[in-house]
Amino acid sequence: MRFAKSLAALAAGSLLVAGLAVATAGSAFAADDGPALTGHIYLLNPTISMDTAAQANVITGGNGSTRPWMTIASDTACPAGSIGVVAQVRIPQVGVDPINWDEVLMDSITQTLTDSQGRLYNPGNVSNMTAAKITAYVATQPNTTGTLPLALVCYDGDGLTTGYFSTDLTVSGTTAANLTWSVPAPPALAQTATTTALAASASSVEAGTAVTFTAHVAPAAASGSVNFMEGATTLGTGTLAGGVATFSSSALAVGTHSVTAVYAGVADYTGSTSTPVSVTVTTVASKSTTTTLSVSPVSGDAYQSVAFTTTVTASSGAANGNVAFLDGTTSLGSLPVTAGVVAAFSTNVLGAGAHSLTAVFTGTAPYTNSTSAAISATYVLVGASDEQTVVVTIPIGTITITTPYTPGAPLNLGTAVLDPADSTYSASAAFNNIVITDTRNGDPGFTASVVSGTFTGTGGQSTTFGGNYAGLTGLGVTQLPSDAMLSSNVHVTNNAPFTPGLGTSRVFATYAAGLPGGTTQIDGTFGIDQVPSSVAAGQYTATVTFTAV
Repeated sequence: MRFAKSLAALAAGSLLVAGLAVATAGSAFAADDGPALTGHIYLLNPTISMDTAAQANVITGGNGSTRPWMTIASDTACPAGSIGVVAQVRIPQVGVDPINWDEVLMDSITQTLTDSQGRLYNPGNVSNMTAAKITAYVATQPNTTGTLPLALVCYDGDGLTTGYFSTDLTVSGTTAANLTWSVPAPPALAQTATTTALAASASSVEAGTAVTFTAHVAPAAASGSVNFMEGATTLGTGTLAGGVATFSSSALAVGTHSVTAVYAGVADYTGSTSTPVSVTVTTVASKSTTTTLSVSPVSGDAYQSVAFTTTVTASSGAANGNVAFLDGTTSLGSLPVTAGVVAAFSTNVLGAGAHSLTAVFTGTAPYTNSTSAAISATYVLVGASDEQTVVVTIPIGTITITTPYTPGAPLNLGTAVLDPADSTYSASAAFNNIVITDTRNGDPGFTASVVSGTFTGTGGQSTTFGGNYAGLTGLGVTQLPSDAMLSSNVHVTNNAPFTPGLGTSRVFATYAAGLPGGTTQIDGTFGIDQVPSSVAAGQYTATVTFTAV
């Protein structure tokens, strides 16, 4: 009954005010309003649910120019059978039973919503702001201070009220300009205590192995995120889903780490911290290898084609490295070993006489070196023989370094970006296909360096900036197919822009002596940084020189 009348008043858009009256919340309700419900009314700002409302969002007063809250809420739910709620301010009338007082609908949304603790709230509708109606009532009552019932009314499927939450809305002032209102401050929003537990996928791992940390926050309905901390350092963050948040890392340094899970809490849930979990990261243990060799045939004609079949197995994992084939101490050739796989090798240089053939594996860390058992082979010359003298010259060989960019087709870093934090410019682009080929005999190894000249304007700019603002970073080495120069043996060094910068020659790649020559490809990123904003606008060009010796 009361709810149906409220909807009609809202639809008509009218309000009847008569006479001087002062009412209290207790006198504004009748039997057909249903029972008074135990609970508190909260006015919240802005549009938020009780799940995310902090106590600072609870408001208790305002003026008559507008309704300053966007959500009205209660801290307990409506009775069973309720399907919706509506907020009302009841306007008293002299000589009229409270049940027939005019009602100002503060909100027309009619749906029951609950948060994670079962509390009721009803988002407001800006188009139904009705503080002006309260102002109109007070303006007709000179020198009147009114205490009006503010109610959050529950109703069922028939539109009948099932109960109500109420509080006093105290209004003072005579015009919209000086009208003020207030409600009693409700108690602080209740929070549910939480507990946080942490588990790690392993208590001890080798460096580079991923560890997964799993935090369990109870109750499982708690929302928000969990920080995974080592002391005051945040290792990572996980978002709660069903009370569980996870974080994985393979970057923990060698040593023992004491990690805790810290849940900061949200409006409805207190924060909590787990007990520490200890994870020990050890250096990568050496992994032993075994190399086996079979040779076919091991007898017959000298200088025939002889096949070498090699396997390299590791105590764990699959070995990487290089295998050399020896006749005594004489090298017959070598091949890379990738994930334990060695390609077939054959030679026709084995002359008449006895031979001791071995395969020698040189491992890439953590795989150790190993040598196969020696295979004895004897070959003979067939038929008549005639020794001849043959002369061959082994060339000194050369070393070259090439890049894909030329003065006519330079590397374009694009338009520099201004960093507002320090008012400097930066730009970068991929600098790929730096190719070094070393065919020099004696396997001397190489050192490659790079230097940037001054950046000068191409359009009459009055300023320049030095090569020290340039850098070469993000370097990686690509293993070229069937090339004896292994990418794992080429060591690269990043040189960041400005610090140290490329204003002077900087080493960016080295290859140790004694390793087989060949070709390698290096890719990276070339960029500038910390370029002062005082540099004039325009396009700038610099010459970047790569050297390999």
